[in-house]
Amino acid sequence: MAILFSGIVMSHYTHHNLSPVTQILMQQTLRTVAFLCETCVFAFLGLSIFSFPHKFEISFVIWCIVLVLLGRAVNIFPLSYLLNFFRDHKITPKMMFIMWFSGLRGAIPYALSLHLELEPMEKRQLIGTTTIIIVLFTILLLGGGTMPLIRLIDIEDSKARKKSRKDVNLSKTEKMDLHHGRIQMKSLTNKWYEEVRQGPSGSEDEDEQELL
Repeated sequence: MAILFSGIVMSHYTHHNLSPVTQILMQQTLRTVAFLCETCVFAFLGLSIFSFPHKFEISFVIWCIVLVLLGRAVNIFPLSYLLNFFRDHKITPKMMFIMWFSGLRGAIPYALSLHLELEPMEKRQLIGTTTIIIVLFTILLLGGGTMPLIRLIDIEDSKARKKSRKDVNLSKTEKMDLHHGRIQMKSLTNKWYEEVRQGPSGSEDEDEQELL
């Protein structure tokens, strides 16, 4: 948790102290590294299905899924309504629902289940099997249904979005992330291009040749 919050805070201040060219380079590099790491994590999770004997109890699995969904709802909805008191861009009920629905469980819960020291071994197998089932349930069902659900409730045409032209990244979904990412990259690229054209060294043509 310390590394997570340190990264969140430092990324905000570090980003604005980099040149526009470096900002673009770092964004693309980190996105590539994140994609590779995510691929390795899900490959490991897929292989783990066949890596140890499983113990399955349907009632335990159902109760765990219900409690996971309930716990996420208790976090998302009250905190979102609380944040709306301090935000210019309000989090709409549709956005809250998408944030709740698209919550995925992956490497962290599985890693925690592997480090449990429970005896007898059947208990560890039960926890591990249940964790894998929850991971598959959230990734395949909830993750696969997120984009169709967004199109169904038409979240991107909400009134809150039409009233504001500022970029707000509130969703984990790929479509919304790519939309805001393109706008941000376009802004940074235009800013960099203007700085190169208006630079003190050399003529405008020389700067354009250097840019190319």
